[in-house]
Amino acid sequence: MYDIMTTHNPKGKPSQNASEDEREAMRTQMEAERTEQETKIKTLLTDAQKNKYDNYLANRPKEMSNRRNANHSK
Repeated sequence: MYDIMTTHNPKGKPSQNASEDEREAMRTQMEAERTEQETKIKTLLTDAQKNKYDNYLANRPKEMSNRRNANHSK
């Protein structure tokens, strides 16, 4: 397992000194962990809840983009 903390500063943000390969490894690990977490959550949900959760996941990038744009326009 890739140790994500070795290339992070104390605030948990990726180190500016991390190589592109290290950043890609961190990104890959985070995506795998997010997928695993989503799968575990779905095992606890009813079918109706799964549909709502899937819609939430599908719209999350758009919502995040809207928030980012709103914050930058201030």
